[in-house]
Amino acid sequence: MVKLVNRAKMKVASGGAGVLTLGQACDGYQSFAAAGVTDQNKLRYTITDGDDWEIGIGTYTASGTTLARAPTESSNSGNAITCGALAEIFVTMAAEDFTDNAAPIFAHTIPSLIEVGGGSVSTINAQAVDDFGFPVSYSFDAHIGTTVYTESNLPPQLSSVSINQTTGVYSLTASSSPSNAGSHNFRVRASDGVRTAAKTVVYTLNFLPTSGLVGYYDMKDYSGSGSWQDTSGSYNTSGNSNGPNLTISSSLTTYNSSGTGGIPSLTLAAGSNAVSVGPSYPTNLTSTSSPYDNTVVMIFAKPASQTSFYLMATTTSEGYALYGGSGSSTSLRTGTSLTGFWVHAAAKTTSKVYIDKVDATAYTTNEILNAFASTANADKYHSLVLTHGHFLNGWSTGNIHPALVTLGPIGELRAVVFYDRALTSGEVAGIHGYFASDYSSSEMIQ
Repeated sequence: MVKLVNRAKMKVASGGAGVLTLGQACDGYQSFAAAGVTDQNKLRYTITDGDDWEIGIGTYTASGTTLARAPTESSNSGNAITCGALAEIFVTMAAEDFTDNAAPIFAHTIPSLIEVGGGSVSTINAQAVDDFGFPVSYSFDAHIGTTVYTESNLPPQLSSVSINQTTGVYSLTASSSPSNAGSHNFRVRASDGVRTAAKTVVYTLNFLPTSGLVGYYDMKDYSGSGSWQDTSGSYNTSGNSNGPNLTISSSLTTYNSSGTGGIPSLTLAAGSNAVSVGPSYPTNLTSTSSPYDNTVVMIFAKPASQTSFYLMATTTSEGYALYGGSGSSTSLRTGTSLTGFWVHAAAKTTSKVYIDKVDATAYTTNEILNAFASTANADKYHSLVLTHGHFLNGWSTGNIHPALVTLGPIGELRAVVFYDRALTSGEVAGIHGYFASDYSSSEMIQ
């Protein structure tokens, strides 16, 4: 809608019935520019000149201080009046500005939730259109509970916010401090000067949990050759990297320096022990006093083509924790035996499984398959979290009986994270958001 300002009234210097050149501000008022009118703003104006008057919509040009007129009603049968030496013009409103003026309409779908990692930049395309074609201005506010935040007082999860007033795109930079983790309600606002459209987005800042973190393996940190090094010391306060390096089979994997989203990944071919850590696992990646309270996290994408697969395996004795495929049996393999001639359970009875933040402990084999490889989910990254794993002799992406090697997981591996304790559901959600912030919704389940 039209630009609204306060106490803006000026004398008309010249122009007659055409484009007006504005003179000085009237006594007791301010000029259009001083009131906040800028170049090419559209104004609802009223002109008075003795008994003559005119109401219309004008376009202000800062250079030359002129106003192009488009009358909507006047004492001259709706046409422009001829302004004389006594003519004055002021910014006002008309009845139709309220009765016929709808709020701007957002031109794009604005997400209801944004999850980010520390220091990341995310955008919101809040471009809006006005039904009369008037310019739209953009702003925002935010709140946590009853605490309100503004552009000069940002919520703790944000270090900066910029708005492109031409395109309506907001750029939000997340805080890099773990102490600022959490959520707030971020509200984008698009105004035509009279009415405002608003949309609230839940903005959540996540950080990788550091308590109990004993192994962090990310393709971002991999050089493309050799073993996969633990860099957990870069993410926790102790600064120590205690986990052994993961062994990568060059015959069963392919390194991609620019994978999904431009982030490196490791393509797994069907087979056993594509990526593994061996017998040093118990003393390096689990609690020695409670060796099965550990948690393993995989950031992994599977293709739709593989319809049966094993996940989260031990490095010896063909043990696995999860099976995906047809059928309605429970996917999670739980038990007490740590070895076996054929296959044995690699999950404990207290184990929990989370897929994309969702508790999938009771999923059937077919539900596990659909969670990873359905039409909607295939080739997208997922977070897979297993607590209380039975990995006394080590861990691998897939190590099952030689007769079943084609059922070893295939797809893209981004990262593996180990903890020496069981994570909470809230921490699982934080880990998912931490990695999801690197990808779009078409690249990783959000």
